[in-house]
Amino acid sequence: MFIYGCECGNTFGCTYFLQIRNVELTVMLTWEGDFFVYNEKEVNETIEKIPGLTDTFKVAIYQYIEKTNQLFFLSYKEKNYERLNFGKT
Repeated sequence: MFIYGCECGNTFGCTYFLQIRNVELTVMLTWEGDFFVYNEKEVNETIEKIPGLTDTFKVAIYQYIEKTNQLFFLSYKEKNYERLNFGKT
């Protein structure tokens, strides 16, 4: 698995990419208040089409995506909080 961070973020969400067995997997997060959603259906369909992946490896990929999504969202919330509170004492 090759992971490269071409993360593109803004106030609406971010996108990052994973490459697994020459298949590029695009994960697109969208911020929705205190939560986020991502293109889970598309991600799941892509992972299921990758030949030769064991169930254990699929679980590891899903766990990686979930943790990465959480980290991006926490980073977004932290930056947003700092932006909103900049200059306040």
